[in-house]
Amino acid sequence: PLPLRAYNLVDGPGWQYCDGQKRAIQNPMIPGPTFRLRKGAQGQTDGDQLRMTLRNLLPVTTDPHACNPVRNYTVTVPPRNDGTCHLEDFPLVGQQFPACLHGDNVTNMHYHGFHISPQPPQDFVLLSLYPEGTQHVTPSLTDAVGTYRFQLDPLPYTQAEGTHWYHPHKHGSTALQVTNGMAGSVIITGPFDDWLNGLYAQSGGLDDKVLIIQQIAAELNFFAQFPPPTVTKDCSTNPCVCKATPNSVPAQPSINGQLNPVLTMRPGEIQRWRLINATVQGGGQLKIGFDPQFGIKQIAQDGVQFSQQNYQQQPLLSLAWFVPDQPPQLLTNVNLAPGNRADYLVKAPLVTERTCFAQVQSVTGNVDSSVRRRIDARNQAARAALRARQGPPPLLTVCVDPALGPKPMAFPDPTQWPLMPYFLQNIPSSPVPTTVAFSMEGTQPAAPTNTFLIDGVQYCPDCANHTLTLNVPQEWIITNDSAPQHPFHMHTNPHQLVEQGSLINGQPVPFQSYTSPLWEDTIALPSQGNCWNLAAGPIWDNNDAQQKCPQVCTARDTTWNGQWVTTQPGQRSVCNCCAPSSSLGYVRIRQLPIDFTGELVLHCHILGHEDRGMMQNVQIVCPQGPYWGNPRPGQPECVQGNFIPAAKQCPTTYKTGPMCASGS
Repeated sequence: PLPLRAYNLVDGPGWQYCDGQKRAIQNPMIPGPTFRLRKGAQGQTDGDQLRMTLRNLLPVTTDPHACNPVRNYTVTVPPRNDGTCHLEDFPLVGQQFPACLHGDNVTNMHYHGFHISPQPPQDFVLLSLYPEGTQHVTPSLTDAVGTYRFQLDPLPYTQAEGTHWYHPHKHGSTALQVTNGMAGSVIITGPFDDWLNGLYAQSGGLDDKVLIIQQIAAELNFFAQFPPPTVTKDCSTNPCVCKATPNSVPAQPSINGQLNPVLTMRPGEIQRWRLINATVQGGGQLKIGFDPQFGIKQIAQDGVQFSQQNYQQQPLLSLAWFVPDQPPQLLTNVNLAPGNRADYLVKAPLVTERTCFAQVQSVTGNVDSSVRRRIDARNQAARAALRARQGPPPLLTVCVDPALGPKPMAFPDPTQWPLMPYFLQNIPSSPVPTTVAFSMEGTQPAAPTNTFLIDGVQYCPDCANHTLTLNVPQEWIITNDSAPQHPFHMHTNPHQLVEQGSLINGQPVPFQSYTSPLWEDTIALPSQGNCWNLAAGPIWDNNDAQQKCPQVCTARDTTWNGQWVTTQPGQRSVCNCCAPSSSLGYVRIRQLPIDFTGELVLHCHILGHEDRGMMQNVQIVCPQGPYWGNPRPGQPECVQGNFIPAAKQCPTTYKTGPMCASGS
């Protein structure tokens, strides 16, 4: 069996199952258990309160502050004197703590999507919880041994109800623990759910499915190399050299711990699907394609309900399926980056006999070509094997069965859609936006020698890179100068996505703008030289595309890559147009820090990048000055007598280290 880290659920006093039943707990749980909570009413403190005792029974780590050794298998080395080649002869990569993988068995907990205090004992990700039996650790505000009790205040009315999740967030070990399976879902309900469930009450109710996508693996791909690389001797040059060929590829995505699960629907039935992308790596940026016979309506992104306009326009659904090395096709598809959640109403087609439909997936983003070839080869082999026994492709299958009886249901009419609550109104623009730059230094995607930076520096635990003031709106332009589509995520408050595009000749050129900005908490940053779908009107055939697409792309300072597809015959087509290779990708977001002060983080949600330095500390301070307030349920934090000194500000430039703000 693979040595995995996973969650065990312990039955204790006061435990209540969602369905009211008592039964044996099956441990370990991959994914972890689902918790269902209800947020408070407006002006009240009657929201559900989550209290979780986290017990660390992982093996004691010998030196939790030492970087895990990583060898550079991208270079060649000479054979030994006896002419043999060995893995241990490849050089170790130079690393600097804390911007490295370390402390594999030190953990904590992050409540992703929760609008709660970032201070202890709530969504406190600066905690290090060491395994039971660890010696020479003095318990403090940030260090605990064995157990830690998270006590969340009652969920406020300003908590976005929807699909959220929890996972470890100890810097240095986050990626390894999540890729082992340490993640679970939290469903928070409120007035929007009441409205939606009431709408379908007379139709027999709305089946609500939580679908957690994971890539379970024992080791981090491209770092520990599990299974180890194959070493060969190459004598095509003089002298001979030893080469290492990686054998590791991203694990096949599973849903709720199952490969290609089968969901059953009745003809005409509508179900609510809550998709959670709990993967950790670039290969986990998924494009999911729905069979065109299904009706699809997105109703929420990252646990935040859609506005009426976004429900009507469906800005995140695409009909153009563009995947490298595949012919373009018409397929209702969505992109989910690691950390994203998306809620859909899915309507089954009317069929006269049991029919199974495959919902396919593909890796998105500019991953290295050799990595993509291995991923595609694995997927093609899996599909071939499944076809041989007349099974579907690997993500999930939906079987529509008339024997269960039809269940005619209709999508909500846009005029019925509820208005956004006051705390989800559009955030005003700022005249001078803040620029935050995600960058990667290195020659090859997934190479162990790459460095991951934000604003030119790596993570420093000793200071805050950004200081925001409570109730003061922010507008940020976040750029990306590399091929991976780094998913930007910041804790505590969701943000609004205003536009995304490319910086062409140094100027932001939006290729996707949202007239009703989208609420979310995680966004995959467009790649450098990103390719965009541009509307081209009707295109009748490939010869017509050869005439129209170059003109469409050139008009936006982009170049046609040869791909196009018709999304509505005789009316709408799109051309795939690429920005210049030197053009940085960017997004423009707006955020409004409300309710809570304290220190939190922003980071890349390709968690191996976060563990290796692509993270920053952010603090929210009181309007009165550089102070945080002690959290008090239902009470303002920023009042005289309730202040805590804020963190010090990071210098503009520094060298990463445990005390980088001190000048190291």
